[in-house]
Amino acid sequence: MPVADVKSIGRWSSNRYNSMAPHVVWVFGHSFVRRAAYRVQQLHEPNPVASQDVAFRWCGVGGMGIAQLQQLVALARRFEGLQFPDLIVIHLGGNDLVHMGRNALREAIFLKITKLAEQYPNAPIAWSHMVPRCKWGPGIKS
Repeated sequence: MPVADVKSIGRWSSNRYNSMAPHVVWVFGHSFVRRAAYRVQQLHEPNPVASQDVAFRWCGVGGMGIAQLQQLVALARRFEGLQFPDLIVIHLGGNDLVHMGRNALREAIFLKITKLAEQYPNAPIAWSHMVPRCKWGPGIKS
């Protein structure tokens, strides 16, 4: 059912619903996120991937690894004044496969997600999959 149809039913058309702030989605990651943010800015609408009910905040750094996640979250919150998120999406890990083994990476991801969950207990955290590449430089470590 389209969102417009749902909104036309019952409380969705009420003043209370219409006065609510939009949901905020933070997206953190490496060059994919940085490029996605750039593409969104190039389109004519201010935030074409979002409806009026959702505001995306793109925080992408080329070459970023899992170790930089906490620092980027803190910087974004401090300098960009990001509103507390309703959802956090993370796209990281691919760059780390060259430098650390799968088990170490799995543990690092778990620790970062746990820390974020403690800082933002009301925001679900979504982890996107790591994009497979034909060649990982030195190769995947086990």
